[in-house]
Amino acid sequence: MPYIYYARSLASAYPAFLAYLVKGLTGIGASVAENGSPERGSLLISHNGESGILRVVRRGADIEVTYAPEGKNSPAKKSPLCLLIDEKVGDIDAEMKALLEEGEVLPATETGGPDDEEQIRQSLEEMYQELLTVREEINHLREEDRDVSRPERRAKRAHQLYEEAVFELQKRHTPVARAKARAMQIMIEKAEASLGEIGE
Repeated sequence: MPYIYYARSLASAYPAFLAYLVKGLTGIGASVAENGSPERGSLLISHNGESGILRVVRRGADIEVTYAPEGKNSPAKKSPLCLLIDEKVGDIDAEMKALLEEGEVLPATETGGPDDEEQIRQSLEEMYQELLTVREEINHLREEDRDVSRPERRAKRAHQLYEEAVFELQKRHTPVARAKARAMQIMIEKAEASLGEIGE
């Protein structure tokens, strides 16, 4: 059985979704290459000795992601590479939906007033403090020789989003900064959820 995931209502953002996914997977050490298939979004992927075919295609309003490992009897959903793909796909899905939702609230050309900017700045600082707490918990669990790779990846992405939001705020791109802040909050929540799973 191949692994299948549907990113609902994101077909219009397909090129960005595919680019984010490839970048995210190569960022964790996976090797990704085009499969040579005429079907767009068909990729060969390998990581730590496991390899398979990853397909990212539009299905109506959705994006369908499927992964089939090499070997007929390999159960996709339990393989280490599949778990990494599932994590990345889920995170990108949530992050892109946050960006699109915030983008619909205000047009990208609108800047917002000083009060709006201050509110975002304050929210970012509060979330940054929350992120520091998450990192302390990650370090604590690492000292206990626990596997903290998943929350660590999400905390790292949250920090990147924080820096991007601050940058957009400095340029007075308030709606973009708000969207980045919302995506940052989602990544922090996902990091916290991952920490909770480790602690169980």
